[in-house]
Amino acid sequence: MRVHPVTLTALLCPPAVYILCLHLDLLDPISISVLEAATLSCSGMLMWLRSRYLASVYLNEREVRKAVFLRRVREDVAATGAAGAGFFEEDAEGAQRAPRTVARVAPVLPAFIACCFFLLSFYSLMVAVLSTVWHARSEPAVL
Repeated sequence: MRVHPVTLTALLCPPAVYILCLHLDLLDPISISVLEAATLSCSGMLMWLRSRYLASVYLNEREVRKAVFLRRVREDVAATGAAGAGFFEEDAEGAQRAPRTVARVAPVLPAFIACCFFLLSFYSLMVAVLSTVWHARSEPAVL
């Protein structure tokens, strides 16, 4: 199974940022959570853009297939009217096939992954906020 480079980038960015934080000794949970939230948000944006691209390719291909189908129907009706009574097999052989490109890949999975990334980003941001509140409350009051 081959994974698209955009999908691979979106999936590998959050662990890479986490490993980079550990390598740079950023062990503060607030910093890690904020950086994870930003990375997950960027990964979600990448996957959302990929799903929109696939959806637009799918819709464009659908329009072309519809146009090819309607042209074939018109040609068949014209051939039937001109020949008098029938459909010829050689006409079916010479008919142009509709294009088939990227539309075999549905835009649903990248959109679902994007939603998961956005939810994880929100979760990481909430962890950062709660860690900040917990840290602020645990500090002794300075007057």
